[in-house]
Amino acid sequence: MDADYLTQALTAGLPAQAGSPVAPKPRLLAECTECGRPGAPEALPDGLCRPCRTIPQETPAAPPAERDVHALVGQLRDLTRLP
Repeated sequence: MDADYLTQALTAGLPAQAGSPVAPKPRLLAECTECGRPGAPEALPDGLCRPCRTIPQETPAAPPAERDVHALVGQLRDLTRLP
């Protein structure tokens, strides 16, 4: 058997060109703007998934108070030290 015979035997009856082996359109996915959960665009009205749409949206809190960064770093260093 040569390669041409094998190719002819395997491809007999197939169309000359095949666009896609699966043939459906590519499916678009979007992400919820709140939690990042993937989903179909039509399932994310206003960019939110169902759980995020049903959770009452809180009003934005006041900006965080000034922090003493040096004190926080010192506390972290203390926590990482071995006993």
